[in-house]
Amino acid sequence: MFSCSYSNLKELADIIILISSSSRFRWNDITILRFFTELTNTPEPWCLENSAKLMFLLGSDMTVKILQNKLRADRIQEFSHIAYHLAQVSSQYSTESSPESLNWFVKVMFDSINILPAPSRRSHVVTEIFRAWKRKLYRSN
Repeated sequence: MFSCSYSNLKELADIIILISSSSRFRWNDITILRFFTELTNTPEPWCLENSAKLMFLLGSDMTVKILQNKLRADRIQEFSHIAYHLAQVSSQYSTESSPESLNWFVKVMFDSINILPAPSRRSHVVTEIFRAWKRKLYRSN
C-alpha cells in the first residue's frame, strides 16, 4: 500500500478520537484495538508507515494501548518495525527548537515496553527495535 498524506490521516484520526471519546459509544481498550486492527487491515494490510502516522495522530494513550497489545501477543518484530516508523514520523514533526515529537516517541516506547514484567524481556524488545532499525538503514543504502 502507498503512503498516505498527513492531512488525510489527520481527518481520520480526528474522527476516531471524537467517536472514542463520546460518552454515547464508550470505547474500551478492546474496542480500540479491534477497531484499529480492522481499519488497518481492510481491505488489505496498510503499510507500517501509514499505521505509524495514524498512531502518532491518535495520541499517546491510544498508541500505547495498541503497542502494548502487540507485545502481549508476542508480536515483537511487528512492534519493532512500527517503532522504527513511529520514530520516523516523530522526527518529521520535530524541530531543534521544538523536540516535543521525539520526546513523545521516547515516552510512548517507555510506557509500551514497561508493560513487560521481566527486565530481560524488555531488553529483548529494545534489542529487536535496534535490529529492525539496522535492517531498514542497510536497505536504504
